[in-house]
Amino acid sequence: MIALSQGVATAVTGPLWGNFVDSGASRKWLLQVGAGLWGICTFLLALTSHFTLMIALRVLNGAALAMIVPVVQSMVADLTTSTNCGATFGKVSCSSSLGQVLACLMVTPISETSVWGMRGWRVSLACLGIISLLTIPFVRWAVHEEPRVWHPRRFGIFREMRTMCLGGETADSLDVHRS
Repeated sequence: MIALSQGVATAVTGPLWGNFVDSGASRKWLLQVGAGLWGICTFLLALTSHFTLMIALRVLNGAALAMIVPVVQSMVADLTTSTNCGATFGKVSCSSSLGQVLACLMVTPISETSVWGMRGWRVSLACLGIISLLTIPFVRWAVHEEPRVWHPRRFGIFREMRTMCLGGETADSLDVHRS
């Protein structure tokens, strides 16, 4: 139930964040906010024992994680050429999967043991939350982005849902049809 709530939140909010990026939002800012929210939610998950609060935190965690993927994909598309775009996406996918594998290899053995007087899974969540929060200054320092123009008329979840339902028409082409 807990993992399901995070997965649903990720699936529902992913298109919203992608639409936000396409509307001209600062990708650097979104990466920092996504990492920060993910870190805070993950750290708080280590501290709670209430099932309802765990569900709420996992929903927020899923929404924060969903923010990262469209931002990174948008940056890869802008920063690469058509001849190496696939290889770059492959490297991003590889590093994401490698991170998941390493987390499983490190967390699983200590999850049911006692670490510093706490359950190992709680220590793991707290450490992961702190690491996520520490990525914020790294993103601020390492990510360079050209200023983007914010187009609020392009933003909207209903517009995104309509775009998906109309078989891939873009928000821009919908504006052309209306003219």
